[in-house]
Amino acid sequence: GDYPEGFQGDAVRYSFGTQASQEASSTTALTVDPAIGEGKFAVFFINASSLTPKTHITLQWGEEAQPVRYEVDLSGVKTPAAAREKGEYPIAGIWQMAVEIIDGAKVQIVRGPIFKILGEDGSMCNLNAMGQQAVLTQQGTYEMTSDSTYVENLLPSARNNFTPGQGRMKYRLEDGGRILRAQWFNEATGQWQPEMYVRVTLEGTK
Repeated sequence: GDYPEGFQGDAVRYSFGTQASQEASSTTALTVDPAIGEGKFAVFFINASSLTPKTHITLQWGEEAQPVRYEVDLSGVKTPAAAREKGEYPIAGIWQMAVEIIDGAKVQIVRGPIFKILGEDGSMCNLNAMGQQAVLTQQGTYEMTSDSTYVENLLPSARNNFTPGQGRMKYRLEDGGRILRAQWFNEATGQWQPEMYVRVTLEGTK
């Protein structure tokens, strides 16, 4: 916020949090930055990627001044919190890779040691839990692009056959969201590779 006309101080009292505050209990130095504009400014950085971003600011310009409250409107910003409230991460959860073994009319689902963890904040990782050791094989973020596709933005991987970058994915939820059928696009072969996952739930729940 820009300082009011006539204010001569170099610091301002403030409160910055997830809820509105009647008092400005902390003090911060004012910023002088020509890139922002002329004068002095109270600058606050908002982590919009947080599930509970700080959007409430209270400023008190001088000991005799009345505190002034502000609320930053993030409704136009696509944040993880807003996405979660709108159901924009329908595949969020812990998923365990599985295969189907078909024996005549009988279908058996056998789970393996590979897990895909898709967070409600857009974070993701793949985990290989072999024996007593667990290894993160991939990590990054993901973004829903439609009701049947998403992209994984991958960081450098420990596995040589995966490279960092953006991975295209198709998906379909089955059995009330218990089964995730996914396909990832193999850039090397130009083909879609199918995968199947079973949602990991709290023991005793469905």
